[in-house]
Amino acid sequence: MKNFYIQILLGLLVLVGLQACNDGKTYGELVEEEEDAIARYISQHNIKVISKDQFFANDSTTAENEYAFFKDKGIYMNIVYPGDAEEILPDGSHVLLSRFVEVLMKDVPDLGRVTGDTLLKNMYANDYPGMQMKPEEYSVVIENKTNYMGTFTGRYSLMARTYEGNTAVPTGWLFPLQFIKPARTTQSSKVARVKLILPHSEGSFYASRFVYPCFYEITYNLR
Repeated sequence: MKNFYIQILLGLLVLVGLQACNDGKTYGELVEEEEDAIARYISQHNIKVISKDQFFANDSTTAENEYAFFKDKGIYMNIVYPGDAEEILPDGSHVLLSRFVEVLMKDVPDLGRVTGDTLLKNMYANDYPGMQMKPEEYSVVIENKTNYMGTFTGRYSLMARTYEGNTAVPTGWLFPLQFIKPARTTQSSKVARVKLILPHSEGSFYASRFVYPCFYEITYNLR
């Protein structure tokens, strides 16, 4: 628990210290650009956005290319498959395995990356013949069915290795666990899967640092 909060504090300090980057733009300007990028992505992909209330009225489900918008978090979520467990994960400690695709939704000159770049990926292993494509392994602690904390624990964690050894699981990754029911299965069609649009505040260590949104497709399987 203590290490988790230390990681968050360090991330915030780094974010403040690096605001001189980003071509001299203010944090407010970067957030506006992020919001514009998300709106553009939604329009270009003909995404139907529904409210949180509509999502709950639909028994916490979404149709194809339909995303529920959680305004307080800035998260857009499409549940591709909810999983086969009888209930959502209960309070306590759990170990999850995830495969994911992380796609940049905004130009980031400081990183030399542009909109549409695939930043990280351990899904669709056939795209990388001969490479060892390990799922992300991470522990999740749930308290009072509302507080979710995660730490990457896998030896080959792609997220931790890429983002300067930061082992805190993005809060946006944990958000869907309130609604999906991941189980332990070897059938790919039965693995819980979601699509997410995450603002910088809910994304990776670098997303918070450089203020950019990402699209994710993520699977959730119990180890």
